[in-house]
Amino acid sequence: KQYEKKMKYIKIKSVYSESISAPCLTEQKKEAKKRLRLTSKEIEILKKIAIGFTSQEIATIQCRSYHTVTTHIRNIYKKLSVNSRAEAVFKACQNEIL
Repeated sequence: KQYEKKMKYIKIKSVYSESISAPCLTEQKKEAKKRLRLTSKEIEILKKIAIGFTSQEIATIQCRSYHTVTTHIRNIYKKLSVNSRAEAVFKACQNEIL
């Protein structure tokens, strides 16, 4: 029963995230993306982090292993030279990736 509540919550968050996470990339965003060399999967995960998803929720939504998601997050941290989710989101916003 608790699992059903969690899945319902994830579905609601997923619908919400899709409606707000599909902005058009401007030329500046494309340039920033090239500079920082984040992959499309890393950017997708970073958007979900910005919304507030946990690593486990991201893994469930994307049908990926939890460990794959945490590896992507670790790579994001290295590329952005940050140590936390908040710093990663802040730096991505500063560089117009999000």
